[in-house]
Amino acid sequence: MPFLVPFQTPTVISLKGIPPSERDAMMRGLMDLNPPFAPTQVWDGGRLFETDYRVIRELDRIQPSMALGSAPTDLGWYFNYDIVEGAAYAWSFGDERASGQKGRELHEIRRTLYVYRNGGARWELWDTLQAPKGAFIGWMRPLEGGGYLLGGRFEYAEMRRADPLAVAKSNGHGKLMIQSTEDVDFGAPTFVWGRPSEVVPPKDVAPGINDSPRWFPNQKVIGAFDALSSSFARPIRVPSHIVLVGRHLGIFIVISARTGKVERTAKLFGDLPEDAMSNPEAYEYGVLGMEPRPDGHLLIAARSGDAVAQSRTWKPELPPPEPVRLSFTEAFGKSVEDQGDLLEEKQDAAQVARASEAREARLRHFPDLVWWDFDPDTGAFRQERAPEGVPEQFPSTATLKAFKFSFKPDGNLEIEPKVWK
Repeated sequence: MPFLVPFQTPTVISLKGIPPSERDAMMRGLMDLNPPFAPTQVWDGGRLFETDYRVIRELDRIQPSMALGSAPTDLGWYFNYDIVEGAAYAWSFGDERASGQKGRELHEIRRTLYVYRNGGARWELWDTLQAPKGAFIGWMRPLEGGGYLLGGRFEYAEMRRADPLAVAKSNGHGKLMIQSTEDVDFGAPTFVWGRPSEVVPPKDVAPGINDSPRWFPNQKVIGAFDALSSSFARPIRVPSHIVLVGRHLGIFIVISARTGKVERTAKLFGDLPEDAMSNPEAYEYGVLGMEPRPDGHLLIAARSGDAVAQSRTWKPELPPPEPVRLSFTEAFGKSVEDQGDLLEEKQDAAQVARASEAREARLRHFPDLVWWDFDPDTGAFRQERAPEGVPEQFPSTATLKAFKFSFKPDGNLEIEPKVWK
């Protein structure tokens, strides 16, 4: 399945295979978990909706809820929802249940994107899109006035290039056609053509991999991929715009919700070192959460600029590590090989514990929770005071990992966790 609900990575017990650069990041106290995702919120005509994988619900507790019902049963692999101009949309690649596909090969059905629409009465098949050869579609959002914005990888063979964004429009016969593709200007193309041995970092090249040329993410701008890629992309809809957010480095891509064209990019952390875009794993996750406001702006919760910018330069001062040895009881009766394996496990566990100490020390040094307002019309950020009753600093990494926020229908905030300790 191309999409999985975001989750927190379990604690690492064995460090085998972890590159030295990642071990170094652990010892510097960088957070080893992505911030938790909250469902995407959408304001539509004064009403507040939440959409997620296989979930759509209206949060209006005052007026009668908009009856959307459940999604069509023939949606395949995965599906997602959006609300635009008073109508709900659901989309998915098909499987053997897909509507009206008798006589077609299953592999063709699975390359077809099915779009359903519900204007308030029932779900109906609205559009279909056959994924072009060589294209990968990771996510989709309906555009205002018709058509769709697609994210993924779209080859333009004549120009020998591949772009991360595309616009599809109806051909008038119930089928969609890709009309245009576009790259995002980060100073280098998003995708590059070449052999794995030429364009992929050696640590990421699996032994025995086919070394034939093909498209790969450009390592020079790999820091923008959490905004563009299917695994992490979380497009946020506001009036007239669709905003893609790269949570790691605080990258915001503003796209016209009517034309699907990129309007501007903005960086929350504008003073990061030059290598951040090509080496994001060496930096702290910056954006902890973001949701659309009723006025069309975004409310952002983030780590401080220093916490992110000083990811590589600040190191926690910890006491010397205790030597790791096997006790007599642990070693008794075991072969030399088994003793070696057990000692390695204890050493790994000690490093994981030390990394946890480093994270707590880093958070004590950079504890601030910073709130921002983002205006998609201008690309400007404005720092705000913390919402009433919300602490301005994190007391522990447990609180930081559990932190998330969302809006209520009355415009007030819902903050997790309820108790900070």
